[in-house]
Amino acid sequence: MAELEFKLLREDVTDGAFNCGVTSINQYVVNSFMATLLQHGYAYQITYKNVTLGYYMIMFNHIKLEDCPEVISDYTSGLSDFLYSVEIKYLAIDQKFQRKKIGTAVLPIIIKSIKDYTLLFPIRLITIDARDDLIEWYKSFGFVEFPQNQEWQGGYTTKMYIDCMIRSKELEEYLQSIV
Repeated sequence: MAELEFKLLREDVTDGAFNCGVTSINQYVVNSFMATLLQHGYAYQITYKNVTLGYYMIMFNHIKLEDCPEVISDYTSGLSDFLYSVEIKYLAIDQKFQRKKIGTAVLPIIIKSIKDYTLLFPIRLITIDARDDLIEWYKSFGFVEFPQNQEWQGGYTTKMYIDCMIRSKELEEYLQSIV
């Protein structure tokens, strides 16, 4: 998989030209060029030898502290009621290429690229609304389920996260010094 390429979406994805097998995600893919142009999120085309294997989109988001697990929400600076995240809006592999470990090769690359930005921007979480049939797969990459889902998820997806705190040891030492 060393020859996988990730290209910022530069043209419209024609409806019907891509099919991951999930209608709602196919529609996200079709609409993602406009979102990329407007900088609401960035969609990437995943290719191998100029063949489109899939797409993914990332976007900035914020999560209410009250919706976070205690391990995260217990510590706040009082500056904000939110934490900032990069949401993986979707990761979609065309049905023709599914079950060939492409998603398994791509997801760690996406996670690493987001974590690299935590050194430049105050990104605390990577989030995803995981299809319920993929929860265990996402857990294998370090994602953890939020303690509660939102009503709009309707039992089809589960909100998950990876905590990107980069100075946890220093936080722990600081908290010990002020107690």
